[in-house]
Amino acid sequence: MDRAARSVVVGARCEVRVPQQGARRGVVRYNGALQGAKGLVNGERYFTCLPKYGGFVKPVYVTVGDFPEEELDLEDEI
Repeated sequence: MDRAARSVVVGARCEVRVPQQGARRGVVRYNGALQGAKGLVNGERYFTCLPKYGGFVKPVYVTVGDFPEEELDLEDEI
């Protein structure tokens, strides 16, 4: 496991900055290898969240820190 991955602790508040996408804040729910081929998770559940509110990103894009929560826009979810 590289240094970037070791700093991403499950349960920690974080900010995710993926190139060409806006910054998002949240909580780390999983840190580790994905079973299967690149990008595939073979039906395995690694965490739960609202639709469109979670994703897998490389640890290099995650900064752990004391980030305040963002407001969720749930209008489209109802």
